[in-house]
Amino acid sequence: MRLLETGSLTDRASRRAKGFTLIELVAVTTIISVLSLTLIVGSRADSLFGRDRPDDPARIARSFAETIERARSQAFHSRLPYAILPQPEGWLLLQRDRDAGAWRSIGDGTAPGTAWVISGTVHFPTPLAPDTPLRPRILLASDGRITPFVAEFHTGQGRYRCQTDGWEALQCARP
Repeated sequence: MRLLETGSLTDRASRRAKGFTLIELVAVTTIISVLSLTLIVGSRADSLFGRDRPDDPARIARSFAETIERARSQAFHSRLPYAILPQPEGWLLLQRDRDAGAWRSIGDGTAPGTAWVISGTVHFPTPLAPDTPLRPRILLASDGRITPFVAEFHTGQGRYRCQTDGWEALQCARP
């Protein structure tokens, strides 16, 4: 009788229904955290925090390694040689034109502060004059061979070195 008079039984039930339990709060927080992390990783938000800036030597080295491996594969499959021509601010990707008997540019890459050692000799690239024929320095033969070289990418963020002995795959790492 006393419970009915004070109404405490109904008050307790209504108080329980108004709030969330600790387990419910933890579950919702966990789900939101997982979704947020998936969104951040999927959107490559690391570039928002400056970890993947355009002048990042690791990014430049990855781009260069991808260019070399793609050109090496294309040379092998097409049975046409490809080449790299170092430039003061990066490189040109060249393909041998069977009909013209000359090299033609099919792409380029930007890499400020690049140091090149090709077949054991330091190479200082100079800008090309408009009508200068393209003479590649690094050849990617159709049998899988490549001119041995070392390319070092320097920026304010540090440096990366990419090198090959001519037969092995290109290796890029911090020196």
